[in-house]
Amino acid sequence: MTLGNQYRFLGQVGHSLGEYATALAAAYRLFDARVIIELLEYLGDSMEGLDRVREAKAYYDQALIEQEKFYGKEMMQTKPEIKIRRINLLSKQGDLAARSSDLVSAERFYRESLAFNMPGM
Repeated sequence: MTLGNQYRFLGQVGHSLGEYATALAAAYRLFDARVIIELLEYLGDSMEGLDRVREAKAYYDQALIEQEKFYGKEMMQTKPEIKIRRINLLSKQGDLAARSSDLVSAERFYRESLAFNMPGM
């Protein structure tokens, strides 16, 4: 995962995608929920950087699905690090929808992200 991040920060997105895909396969084999969700978000970020909005949305969608599957609704409401990742993913989905002129979806994602009660935010 770290090597994928380094490639991405150096602008070598093709190499970063390969590293993320390799790490994602390993994370699924190990059933490491935190790493799976994080990698899906990184893949979405990379696709967004390439202006591949549909693919970015698909990765963010999958990250949200995996988060619900692995953690369930109750844990997503109680663990701050899980709530923050969810808020970030929902906000990114809202941004993508707004940039695509899908204002109804953008509003839905933004409202859902704001529904999480985070002290200090």
